[in-house]
Amino acid sequence: MNQIQIQKEILFAGKCTFTISNPQSRHHTFRISKVECNDKKTRYFAGVLAGPENEIDYKYIGMVFPDNGNLHFTSKSNLPPQDERVKVLEWILKLIFKNKDLPDGYKIELSKDCAKCGRLLTTMESIERGIGPECAQSLSLS
Repeated sequence: MNQIQIQKEILFAGKCTFTISNPQSRHHTFRISKVECNDKKTRYFAGVLAGPENEIDYKYIGMVFPDNGNLHFTSKSNLPPQDERVKVLEWILKLIFKNKDLPDGYKIELSKDCAKCGRLLTTMESIERGIGPECAQSLSLS
């Protein structure tokens, strides 16, 4: 079992991007964004990376409640509840809120920026290395 290193407070800090990978090296990158709405209430919106642009290609999943980690679908949700990525997010939120460990072989990491170009890193290999694949190749690190 692996202890989850992301705390609830970090998830809801404002713009938390994190990547989850499984033992087969499949991964999903999620972002939870804090938004101050017109009614003066703070809401947290979850999205999943669904394209090549690590900063903007996120599909909206729904709202996340910071008191219990529950995911709420809205009329603008782009993915159905049965989508694998939605199920992964719900699963990881449950683990975090219940202070449970990840099963062996699973990893969760906060995303960070490439040390060379500053682009957001979203794959486990890049996050661990601190540099993206194109920059690593240009520096003969791959």
